[in-house]
Amino acid sequence: MTIKCLTVRIEESELRKIRFVSDYDGRFLNRQILILIRKNIMVFEAEHDKISEAIFTDMNGKSSAKNKNRTL
Repeated sequence: MTIKCLTVRIEESELRKIRFVSDYDGRFLNRQILILIRKNIMVFEAEHDKISEAIFTDMNGKSSAKNKNRTL
């Protein structure tokens, strides 16, 4: 698995709140965000079906409307 970096623009108040939550849970902010991302993927896959790695071969990392209705 390759680790990639991601920059996120976020309102200052939301950043303070997610930092509070991560501190409360005893986690680093990065770890808290990864947990939220993984939960979101799990919910999506539960509703729509598992996302296959094959779907990414022609997307070049970009989502588009034509790919939205593609079989997962």
